[in-house]
Amino acid sequence: MCSRSGPSGRANVWPAGDTNAARTNFFGIVIRRRMPSNTVGGDISRRVLLGALAGTALLGSTRVQGRQNLDENAGKKQYQGDRANTGYIPEECPPTANVRKEWEIDPDELRTTDMAIITTANVTYGFDESVYVVGKHRGAILDVDPESGSVGARWRADDFDGELTTPAAWNGVLYVGAGENDAGFEGTHGVVYAVDLYDEGTVWRSGVGRGPAYVTASNDLYVGSKGALYALDAREGSGLWTDVPDDADAQVGYPAVAGETVVYATDAGGVYALGEGGNRQWSADVGGGGTHVSVDDGVVYAGSADAPSVRALDLSGGSVRWETAIAGPVTHPPAVAGGRVYTFVRENGEEDGAGVLTALDAATGDRLWEFRTTSVYIGPRPPLVSRDAVLVVGNPKPYDNLNNAVYVVDAASGDRRARIDLRQDPGTSAPVVLEDTLYVADNSVGIGYLSAHVGDTRCGDPPSPPDGGDGGDGGSGDRHSLMIGANGPVDYTLRVDGSLEPDTDGGNYTADPGDEPTREGGLWTVSDSTGPAPEDAGGFTYLGDRYIFDGSVEDLSLAPASGVDVALYLDERRATRDEVARVSSGRHSLMVGANGPVDYTLRVDGSLEPDTDGGDFSADSGDEPTREGGLWTVDDSTGPTPEDAGGFTYLGDRYILAGSVEDLSLASAGGADVALYLDERRVSRAELLRSR
Repeated sequence: MCSRSGPSGRANVWPAGDTNAARTNFFGIVIRRRMPSNTVGGDISRRVLLGALAGTALLGSTRVQGRQNLDENAGKKQYQGDRANTGYIPEECPPTANVRKEWEIDPDELRTTDMAIITTANVTYGFDESVYVVGKHRGAILDVDPESGSVGARWRADDFDGELTTPAAWNGVLYVGAGENDAGFEGTHGVVYAVDLYDEGTVWRSGVGRGPAYVTASNDLYVGSKGALYALDAREGSGLWTDVPDDADAQVGYPAVAGETVVYATDAGGVYALGEGGNRQWSADVGGGGTHVSVDDGVVYAGSADAPSVRALDLSGGSVRWETAIAGPVTHPPAVAGGRVYTFVRENGEEDGAGVLTALDAATGDRLWEFRTTSVYIGPRPPLVSRDAVLVVGNPKPYDNLNNAVYVVDAASGDRRARIDLRQDPGTSAPVVLEDTLYVADNSVGIGYLSAHVGDTRCGDPPSPPDGGDGGDGGSGDRHSLMIGANGPVDYTLRVDGSLEPDTDGGNYTADPGDEPTREGGLWTVSDSTGPAPEDAGGFTYLGDRYIFDGSVEDLSLAPASGVDVALYLDERRATRDEVARVSSGRHSLMVGANGPVDYTLRVDGSLEPDTDGGDFSADSGDEPTREGGLWTVDDSTGPTPEDAGGFTYLGDRYILAGSVEDLSLASAGGADVALYLDERRVSRAELLRSR
């Protein structure tokens, strides 16, 4: 525990009808069915509690009122589904058909209690199949009927200035961390509150660290704050032990608990495993920016934001099992279920970037599939795995449209099962599923909404772990495509431990001579079909057409055959249809490709011409690798000639590989731009080497 002492504070139960406002900016939602029999008060009917817990910060522990003995088997679900942060709830099934809004809390009703809600929410599952959606509001817990959404009892605390984090529930007590601001301290300091869910009273509060406090509840509490991990007695809030990371100024995120081992990560890139009494077992460096970890089946999964990737570490010793590059910064614990690891990120970390849900093989790190949303307005929120589905909140329209929707994606295949459109609001919580009902909180210009959605549920058994394959010549058995292209001459050497073969069938995006646009209604228009034949669809063979245009894209319509993946590239980077449609000026290249038949229509206000010179990434028949030092190796040159370098003409070679890329050396001439594509997504050389 922190040894400093600070000013005392008090919390109070807010009588019905009292409308005195308290300053705070956080709220939570608790959904619960029954109170365990060993808890005071007996059984109660299920209800929803929207809560913002607030009070004057303390450093050290203050006990406010008594509490019954805790049951270590009650209420283990919390942030990201459980105390290991896996984000997995195998017993729940989300609605996916005929979905309708069952109820929505009326903001006018909230105003009468002087409690407008502002949501910036994460999700946690808690006490006795409880659910919490955490965000911001004016220092109270509201009791909301789950059948109607009507507001009942409430709790409030005094004088709070700060922000609370996602709570954990344990045997009827809500434990929530905060980052509080106080004039007597420099910046933010951490506080943990224990609040009784039944009599709306504060059990205790305790000061921890110099930053926001992130709580995980087990037999004891483990709290990450700036500069340390704290272990607290769950009954009293007193300190048990403290672990300080190597960088004493680093922020510690939500700890993960697996058996007797506590694992935490910091924003400086450190991962630490602690045993009984806080004895450090090992530490590792995974790269900065990611502060939260998850643990499953003896493996620690840690994400990095600075060098976007997921790394799997052995729980017993910290050795690296694999590392895989991800499309954008990983800011949440990877979700783990059914032998798969899931992340949801903004592509390239850009504000208007697409939302990318990625599934990895938990055993090998191999990329299984990616699912994309047009953009992500808020978050991104962590994915939730519910039975055989993965839920994420994305924007079905370009970033500045403020739209939000819950996407339900098949956990095994990555196919979309449902899109549940929400309010056109700037903020939306992570999804919550309980008893076939989806709960979501939204924020609209300072006024919060909580809504419940019901419909038909069609869940199967949780998916089995993916097949690892025999790996061929030492590889993983998981095959990938790799394109090496450039807009000028480039020499390259590629070395693979596994298998490597030239792809002479796929990768040709050069336009056909007949792809000439026509003038229709003042717009240059081309309607055509591309992609491989139906009998060759669904695999690694991607074919397409390439255009150069200047001006604005007025329309791009796509009609792919069932199960076909359409790949669009704007200026040599993978793009969504909506990203292409947002182009309003300038000269650009566009490739329309697919791994099966697709019909498309492109309309441009400006100029549009087929590119019959660039876009050919098919390997030549002579690009055969040789075996050197146990590695499959290919040395070759690609790209246009020097006299055609530096413009829109990109040419290259394409390969299919399995195993690990041990080396890729590139030597370009005259400042040529080299474009690398792994599984149809552009990556850097460093990302390629990390991912394989």
